[in-house]
Amino acid sequence: MATIRKRGNKYQVMIRKKNVNNSKTFQRMSDAKRWAEETELSIERNEAGLPHSSKDSLFRDLIKSYKSRAIRSNRGLGKSKENILNRLDEFFGRLPAQLKQHQIQEFCDERIKHKVKPATLKMDVNYIGAILKHARDYQELNIDLRPIERVKSHLESDGHIGTADKRERRPSDEELSLLREHFEQKQDLSMDMNIIIDFAVSTGMRLGEICRIESKDFDEKNQTITIRRRKNPSQPKDHTIPLVKNRGINPIGLINKSTALKSFGGKIFPYTEAAVSANFRKACKKLNINDLRFHDLRHEAISSLFELGFNVQHVMAISGHSDLAQLSRYTNTTPAEVLALASNLKS
Repeated sequence: MATIRKRGNKYQVMIRKKNVNNSKTFQRMSDAKRWAEETELSIERNEAGLPHSSKDSLFRDLIKSYKSRAIRSNRGLGKSKENILNRLDEFFGRLPAQLKQHQIQEFCDERIKHKVKPATLKMDVNYIGAILKHARDYQELNIDLRPIERVKSHLESDGHIGTADKRERRPSDEELSLLREHFEQKQDLSMDMNIIIDFAVSTGMRLGEICRIESKDFDEKNQTITIRRRKNPSQPKDHTIPLVKNRGINPIGLINKSTALKSFGGKIFPYTEAAVSANFRKACKKLNINDLRFHDLRHEAISSLFELGFNVQHVMAISGHSDLAQLSRYTNTTPAEVLALASNLKS
């Protein structure tokens, strides 16, 4: 550990750690502290066996290496992760690889200024830490993780980062009717939006999953569909789900109605996720349907399955959730529903 003592009008730093015995005198206390910290860090790096200097690298280089490794991994590079990495590259890309605490804090202050949610900022901060840790552990660069750890600690104490609130938004019958009427009248639309919406409401599949399923994944005889590389806590995996009626909608009938399946024999819904999402948002805005996202249709489907009487194991087999904690985020049971069930049980 470093010892700093005042000698006249100067400050002497003495470092004695293992085989290192070093000292230096400074005019200002701030310079003494900075030298002590940097020297101790250098000793720690050497002890950790991190031979490569980060001085010749930009933070952008670390992002490129991190992104390359993510692409090669079993999890791959998802859209959300790529968007965050691009945002970090835009802000930090040209800075030296070893970020300073004030630089990270400036980024966070800017995000807070734009009123991002605590869960969103936490994700940004976690990715900064992951990139720096990747550089230290994978690239063997001399990277100090203390700046990001300090900023994260301050943000947690101030309540600027945290977990996401449970979202309980479900579309009403009236809202779904309005959407269906809107897309029925929109003859110039080149995609079957009503079929896509009904398919999401009946199966609980994510939009990205819907847009990539192919005809070969559909087994009409066994009434199943296989979702390739479905999102999973450990790594994406193929998941075969039963196709059941939900909210009076038969997903098998929807697949058979799809013009894409009949015409191309490839993707059942050959549209991009971005295009479907954009059409959905525009329709909601035009119809004054506030705060409804396409992903809320997944909430609706899963909650509806419980209301129909499916047990937890059956719902998990359809939704793809691996634990109850995750599944509970998509269920929205009201006190009135519990009371109604209790009344039926008594009778």
